[in-house]
Amino acid sequence: MRAAYADKNYARLRSMFLGALQRQVREYAHSSSRVVSAAMKKHWSQDFTRVQNSMIKGMVKHGWELAEQEVGHATRGKNADDAQYRGKSSLTVADAKNFFTKADVSRIDRWIKTTAEGGAQTSATRLENIFKAAAEDGQSPRDIAKEILQAGLTQIEARASMLAHTGAIWSYNEGALQRYEDAGVTIVEWLTADDDVRCPFCAEMNGKRIETGEPFFSSGDKLSIDEINLKIPAGAKGFDVLHPPLHPNCRCTIVPIFEESA
Repeated sequence: MRAAYADKNYARLRSMFLGALQRQVREYAHSSSRVVSAAMKKHWSQDFTRVQNSMIKGMVKHGWELAEQEVGHATRGKNADDAQYRGKSSLTVADAKNFFTKADVSRIDRWIKTTAEGGAQTSATRLENIFKAAAEDGQSPRDIAKEILQAGLTQIEARASMLAHTGAIWSYNEGALQRYEDAGVTIVEWLTADDDVRCPFCAEMNGKRIETGEPFFSSGDKLSIDEINLKIPAGAKGFDVLHPPLHPNCRCTIVPIFEESA
């Protein structure tokens, strides 16, 4: 159900990401600058933050509520009876304050901040590369601006989809994990879609169990399967993998384990 609801919210979140990316391309094209300024990257990061704040907390809350079907009712720091907000994909600041604990908000806000800053840097790098390639071809400033608009706007369709898929599945799994923690679930299991499009890393993760709240992978960890490498982001922009997604466009989820087998 979490995956289904993540897909349901995907279209709206994708549209909002697409709008942010379009604004970034146009702003850079009109700037006629080779390098994206720190001020511009900060502005883009703030735009990504606004997009995510508009939906992420609502999806986390909905994921928490859906997980009640697995573990029952509890109210640790949360108002489980606020039916007027149940299932909404957006929350006001007051709504979120009444529902989430400080620890919950801190974890969600860190995800939003990290992904927003990373997203802004990715935009800057991609657009600067378009500028560099056009300049090396000897194009005029006007032609370079046209190239940035044309190539930049072409690139962002797939990226908006990736950002929306990844953000939605993270949100619903984050809500489920919070619910498991509230209910005192001690073990969670990684569950992977069993089909031909799952990646080798997720296939390897299927069925892996850990203590609830402990990371499946820590910031900076490196994974390697069949000479394919995957590194968990490290440093100031790094994070521990407490639940899926493991990578962009990951479709995995987690489930509670109520009794360990011998």
